[in-house]
Amino acid sequence: MSVDTPEQMKGLERAGRVVTATLRSLRRAVAPGVTTGELDALAGEIFAAHGARSGPILTYGYPASICVSVER
Repeated sequence: MSVDTPEQMKGLERAGRVVTATLRSLRRAVAPGVTTGELDALAGEIFAAHGARSGPILTYGYPASICVSVER
């Protein structure tokens, strides 16, 4: 990916802010008993609040807003 214009850079900066907000909110929400579906719903709400769209959904038709894996 190349950034060729100031507008493209501003777009990337906006996207970075949404990613930061999403990761911070998800980190606060992770706890025993919280499901990956609940985390996905939270991420979807944050995306919607920022006018953002999910890359996995748009690009791959993934059935969720985020890709979550659980480590034990």
